[in-house]
Amino acid sequence: MTALRRDMLKLAGGAAAGFLFTPVPWRLLGDAAMWTQNWSWIPKVPRGPVTETTTRCTLCPAACAVRARCAAGVPVGLWPAAGPLCPAGFAAHHLAVHPQRLRTLSGARSREEVTEKVKQRLDRGIAVLDLAPGRTASFALRHYLHQLPNSLYIESPSVEGSTAAALSGLLDRPVPLALDLARTKTLLSVSTPVLDGWAAPRLVDGGPRGFHLIQIDVAGSRTAELADEFYPKGSDARLLTAIARYILEEHAEAPAARKCADFPRVREEILGLAVCHPLARHIAETLVKNGPAAVVADGDPANGPVAPAIRTLAAMVNVLLDSTYRPRAEAPIPDGWKLAAAHSLAEVPDGSVHTLLVDEPVPGSTLPWPLVQRKLAREALVITASWSSSAAARFAAIALPTPVFLETVQDAPPAPDSCEARFQISRALMAAPANAVEPLSLIAQLAGHEATSASVLAERAAAILAAKQGRLTKPGEAEPAAIEKSDEFWQALEGGAGWQGDWQGKVPQPARLLPEGTTLAGLLETITAPRMKVPGWRPSAASPLLAKLWQESDLRKAPGARLS
Repeated sequence: MTALRRDMLKLAGGAAAGFLFTPVPWRLLGDAAMWTQNWSWIPKVPRGPVTETTTRCTLCPAACAVRARCAAGVPVGLWPAAGPLCPAGFAAHHLAVHPQRLRTLSGARSREEVTEKVKQRLDRGIAVLDLAPGRTASFALRHYLHQLPNSLYIESPSVEGSTAAALSGLLDRPVPLALDLARTKTLLSVSTPVLDGWAAPRLVDGGPRGFHLIQIDVAGSRTAELADEFYPKGSDARLLTAIARYILEEHAEAPAARKCADFPRVREEILGLAVCHPLARHIAETLVKNGPAAVVADGDPANGPVAPAIRTLAAMVNVLLDSTYRPRAEAPIPDGWKLAAAHSLAEVPDGSVHTLLVDEPVPGSTLPWPLVQRKLAREALVITASWSSSAAARFAAIALPTPVFLETVQDAPPAPDSCEARFQISRALMAAPANAVEPLSLIAQLAGHEATSASVLAERAAAILAAKQGRLTKPGEAEPAAIEKSDEFWQALEGGAGWQGDWQGKVPQPARLLPEGTTLAGLLETITAPRMKVPGWRPSAASPLLAKLWQESDLRKAPGARLS
């Protein structure tokens, strides 16, 4: 019997139909789904009693209060305890199981071997690069480095607060500054995501803002959508210069600026510019008539800081406005702590560092490695204590895994939008990996001491309580709590309470409108330099799911990036 093509087609069609109606493919698909959900490396929700506890999220300086739901003592969900919470806070517990989590020590067999290698090189000194300066661990690092010969403490350059730093350099007596949003009525934001990770959610989300926001950015963003006025322009130096001209020419007497040593020269330069900018006129009128006002031009962590000239011009406009930047207070530290001097990365001579320890405790704090590499000597030993295997650890000879959020007691660095001293901690709700190393304990051991994050935080809490200043507020309670005993104070902090000092600072007078040796024409010429790109953004690194949603969907629009 000859097989016809019609018979072959009938056989193929029947086989296909029979295959679809049999349970075999669907059973295989279901089994494959169950197998992929139960691989050994996939985190599983533990079985046990479900409990809730209150703590703080210390992934960023906002340090929002969060409630943690735990199964058998392991956090499985976070949500706000009082006030709004950013996306990073909702997924902060994912950090412990992040696929890029550094879990094993590389470049050495043990911590003891790492310590011995560093000891052999101590005669040439050791430098610590702190990628999250301002924490209690940062002060403790400086305390123990003070006891080591030829040591160096280096603060990482930060995007947030860089305008405040530029303004501080113009003061008669430079001090750390912060933007007091509570006293600001009009804010001009240049390429800075003020409503999207820059300011604390409690100040900008969950209710009406207390300030009028003018947003200038090259592309749309969530901040642009929520701003009172949005202008799709880049970081325009000439726009800021024109705003300064209209302030001087038509609106303000600028009493603080007139006391500056270079006021006559800079005023002549500004007024000598032939500018006619309707937008600048409108913005200048709004800033002056609806004051107090301020300008922030930090940039955003996704695209990096704005050009230095933009920050310098923004600082100049802030002086002309007598802006709402105020001295930033610090919480008390123990009396016995003697601190090594803090140096910026730019101050460190190129090729001078022989042993470098990089402290990278939180996501989003990575620096472009060429900025660090140029400071290293030819045979430098680089050690990283990092949560991630994909950041600074890639360039290190020795990579140490470090505890992450909720695996150890931590506090948050000072916020760029808070002048008052603050002290909040996150408690340890789960065990850290057995081989995790805290940089603080390593440096303390080199200095002949034993210390952990928990011990130094307890010391600082005792110093704050002994100072008998400020107030302690528990989440959801408006009235301050009266606590006098150290153990009660510590228990309240572990339960999510926050201590806030009373601001008693005095605003120092500006000494200059522009840095010494700087001219307005020279600034405008340098503005063509490309912006430095800083990889990573703080919230996107907390969770793989959030990173994908943020970067590839329309649910959120990345600040400074082109809309998809």
